[in-house]
Amino acid sequence: METFIYQNLTPEQRKEMLEKTANGRERLTYMRNLTEAEIESESRKLARLCKERNDLEQEKADMNREYADKIKSVKASIDGHAKMLNDGHKEEIGICYKFVNIDAREVGFYNAAGELVRSRELLDQDLQMDMFNNNGTAGPVAALPKSENDYEEAVIVSEEEDEEDPDEPELPWNND
Repeated sequence: METFIYQNLTPEQRKEMLEKTANGRERLTYMRNLTEAEIESESRKLARLCKERNDLEQEKADMNREYADKIKSVKASIDGHAKMLNDGHKEEIGICYKFVNIDAREVGFYNAAGELVRSRELLDQDLQMDMFNNNGTAGPVAALPKSENDYEEAVIVSEEEDEEDPDEPELPWNND
């Protein structure tokens, strides 16, 4: 069979001739070549759709980054709470009271609940002497805070073993 028939006729004449000479009619799905105008129109549609897809992909990537950041933040909180529950304690910043024990050459820091939260060896700066400490007696003075951000409060420990003063706090290592 030939690829093209009745090409010398106008489109209306061609359709009439096809109807007269055909053996029958059937509805089929088939491929038809595009015209130049259709090619131009489809090219514009394709370009518009490609731009729309790129915009959507960029928006999706931005949202994925945003959600990834949110998920990362929640995971960090989960990890922190899980670690705190596992360890049975949490990190806290607050005022601690410094006690110097010259005999044992150690320094202890106590929180407001009276719990020892940190201890270390005595440093040279802890041995500085002051003429009169907070309770009016001569004795060693704990290192004073260097700035407002230094959360250690100086607590004076007397070297002398006087009679017990009822107003004087009991030191943690003197629980005899």
